[in-house]
Amino acid sequence: MGRLEHITALAEKGDANAQYNLGIMYAKGQEVAQDFSETVKWSRMAADQGYAKAQYTLGIMYYDGEGLPKDNGEAATWFRKAADQGNAKAQYTLAIMHANGQEVSQDYGEAINLLRLAAAQGNAKAQYTLGVMHLQGHGVDPDDRKATEWFLKAAAQNNAKAQFELAIMYLNGTGVPQDFVQAHKWFNISGSNGLEMGRKNRELVAEKMTMDHIAQAQEEARDWAKKHRTV
Repeated sequence: MGRLEHITALAEKGDANAQYNLGIMYAKGQEVAQDFSETVKWSRMAADQGYAKAQYTLGIMYYDGEGLPKDNGEAATWFRKAADQGNAKAQYTLAIMHANGQEVSQDYGEAINLLRLAAAQGNAKAQYTLGVMHLQGHGVDPDDRKATEWFLKAAAQNNAKAQFELAIMYLNGTGVPQDFVQAHKWFNISGSNGLEMGRKNRELVAEKMTMDHIAQAQEEARDWAKKHRTV
């Protein structure tokens, strides 16, 4: 019996994990033709059994309008079910909905609470968002040092936006001592992770630096990339 047949057999017997995985296979077209209606079918079976990953999947499908009609209200319902079980992705997405008031009450307190739960599980997007909220004072008191702490956590997971924000903070001396070497390093790293603004700003800050300092920044960026397995 092949992998697909094995998972299908388990799913048909009511195994929630198999139902979820089969739904994902249909969503990605893995070993089967891509079919979002099958993804919905199997994800709903697993979600109705309380399987958090499947609940999150249904939420995303409603949220994005992929395979299901776009419906933020339904999305929020499924995100809440998954978030209450500790699903970090659902906690993050529901937090964004609360921050923006998307079919749920605009509630920065709830957004912050959910972001902290997700961030504590290592969700880089939540860590980055908390950094932004501390930097801008949205829902929390402005705190540049807290912002730096969250950006560092997200940056360590190769979140390019957090890496870029760190570069800006070092460039301007916001929350950290002004340091062009560190600014160049983080612009360089964010650029290597696909953020074009990082590459552009790296060249701009280089104009303020000596050749020795540029060489130091480049070496530090290479060392960081090796430790974090970046290209």
